[in-house]
Amino acid sequence: LQTGRFTFGCLNNPAKYAPKILSSWAEILRRLPKARLLLKYAGLEHPSLANRFADELTANGARPEQLIIEGGGNNLEMMSAYHRIDLALDTQPYSGGVTTCEALWMGVPVITFPGQGFASRHSTSHLTNAGLPQFVAADAAGYIALAVEWASRIDELAALRSNLRDQLRQSPLC
Repeated sequence: LQTGRFTFGCLNNPAKYAPKILSSWAEILRRLPKARLLLKYAGLEHPSLANRFADELTANGARPEQLIIEGGGNNLEMMSAYHRIDLALDTQPYSGGVTTCEALWMGVPVITFPGQGFASRHSTSHLTNAGLPQFVAADAAGYIALAVEWASRIDELAALRSNLRDQLRQSPLC
């Protein structure tokens, strides 16, 4: 609402950025040409690593100006980054655990879908227990569609975000 541009974000470890999820992120950005994606984590300050992900995203249809790739910081700096994110995008095949909980605590819902293994279902479990099943897609195609859909529901998303910490605090997750 402050920038006039919808910002997706992922503060997960880049080791979790598998080709399938990068392709999904690029498709989201291709469908939403005014949106952008913030990737922030330790190591992404190195041009070789940042360029690797930027190249893969642009090869799949994202535009360079849609990408914000930054190195990590201390815990306070990482938590503050959530103030710049409208909606977080989970990783696969290894989904977020603590990162998903931190995003929710900071008032940022996370889009996810469950994979086949235990490690791919952390975020699904966290979101379900936090009372947010509407952010869980059935598969990668649904993940993309859900992200695109929520980007057009800015007012509803803002209202949800304003109460998310209290909802989380009262949920079985906490």
